[in-house]
Amino acid sequence: MFFTGLLLVIFAIAIAWATFVENDYGTLTAKILIYNSWWFEVLLLVIIVNLTGSIFVNKLISKKKWTMFLFHVAFAVIIIGAALTRYYGFEGSMHIREGGASNSIISESTFINTTVSAEGQSVASEKEIKFSGYTANRYSEKIEVAGKSVKIENLQFMPSALETIVKDVYGEPLVALMAFSNNGQRIDFSLNNKKIKVIAGVSLGFENTGFNPDINISENNGEIFMIASDSVTITDMVSNESETFAPGLPIHLTGRSIFGVSGISLIFKQYYPNGRIQLSFMPQDEENFHYDAFLARITVGNESSDIVVSGLKGLVGEPQ
Repeated sequence: MFFTGLLLVIFAIAIAWATFVENDYGTLTAKILIYNSWWFEVLLLVIIVNLTGSIFVNKLISKKKWTMFLFHVAFAVIIIGAALTRYYGFEGSMHIREGGASNSIISESTFINTTVSAEGQSVASEKEIKFSGYTANRYSEKIEVAGKSVKIENLQFMPSALETIVKDVYGEPLVALMAFSNNGQRIDFSLNNKKIKVIAGVSLGFENTGFNPDINISENNGEIFMIASDSVTITDMVSNESETFAPGLPIHLTGRSIFGVSGISLIFKQYYPNGRIQLSFMPQDEENFHYDAFLARITVGNESSDIVVSGLKGLVGEPQ
């Protein structure tokens, strides 16, 4: 009985702690730190073993102790039911417009989906994760394909993230850009020579020779140029005058103009000969909406590259 009481006191303290954490830092943080933690599951397991054992040790299976028997069994049933929901249940949302139909659900849980392809072979991986702005957010995965090992790890997670670049003498050449899609959504991003960014169906690359993007950006003596597969309309921010150029022409990028191409608007921010990507928190407001994001390092052999992967709970993410 003493051990039972001790377990219930620990359980009550844990639940109280979870309530305060949830109130101050959100439900997800409370799940990561308490509700879905291994020690909390072990605590519940020990409680149910102890309650079940008490039924036999104290010989509660009798008419005289029927009330106490039900009390112990009730606790066991609740915990077993919670365990079934925890490990075998599925929660999600289905969006159905009036007069429409749907046969798919967006899961309540969040996942990192990875596809690695090499030499005609392809390996897919799906891993459930829980990232919060107040926890360690550890994630690492190694995938073998065609005799090669690909390692993916999380360097930084940031809710409501803004992608920025900081100077780093050990960094790599990076171009910082801003894009606006047709729906007015603002996207701040960066490009290196190993990365392709797709915005509203338009692919962008920097010094990219291995892939032919719709917009290829290059550097020449510290100046930045772009060549697009579609016509480009340049609008001066000061005079508001516009000029259109044919596809395939090198166009000098400056911070004083807006470059309209293939349904998106680009603004050049800065070129960094040596820089690294960093995620910063940006509060949401009526004009700007920011996805959550994590900075992933992809390593193959002795080569590695960092990419920003954006997403949001309740939405299907875009592949990067």
